[in-house]
Amino acid sequence: MKRHILPISIILCAIIIWLIALPHMPDKLPTHWGISGEVNGYSSPLLSMIIMVGMLVLIYVLMFALPKIDPKGKQYDLFHRGYFIMMNGLLIMLLAINLMIILYGAGYPIPMGSTGPLIIGVIFVLLGNFLPTVRPNFFVGIRTPWTLSNEKVWRKTHRLGAKLMVSAGIVMMVSIFLPHEWEIVLCTICFVLGLGIPCVYSYWLYKKEASGES
Repeated sequence: MKRHILPISIILCAIIIWLIALPHMPDKLPTHWGISGEVNGYSSPLLSMIIMVGMLVLIYVLMFALPKIDPKGKQYDLFHRGYFIMMNGLLIMLLAINLMIILYGAGYPIPMGSTGPLIIGVIFVLLGNFLPTVRPNFFVGIRTPWTLSNEKVWRKTHRLGAKLMVSAGIVMMVSIFLPHEWEIVLCTICFVLGLGIPCVYSYWLYKKEASGES
């Protein structure tokens, strides 16, 4: 039951903030920004609240549902601490996005073009720090056909993935101090390499392990 307290508190906090802010919001609330930071999507404040709070609720439900529906559910017991830190970290990041949307709608000059890379960078660092603790399962971690087929490949791939994700996350966070064009290019490269290299590495390592066994 203790594990429910923090995520429920985050959701209730978001609901309360939205209810307080709704009467002061404009008729159309910016909810989507392009890579250059320009607004390219609007919603009504009420719909924005429903969507954003709904995302929080969805993550909360998945947090406790995934270990139950995963055929490898018992594996979650081996990394439960890291798992709940990661999931609660995602909830906190999403709560921060809720706050930024509300503040932007209230007229505060939040640089959304730089805020996005900052948030993604923090998520990468958070996930990367706990990635080595993740045990083989079907929902969390670097799940390629090769990591799921070989526990040694899973373990080594996640060690490499952790280093790459933390490094990519730090670079993303630092990139907000660069000219916006460089920031976009650098973040895109970090995102692709941080997620792509571990997948390629898992295939290479699997083939290496298979040839070694033969």
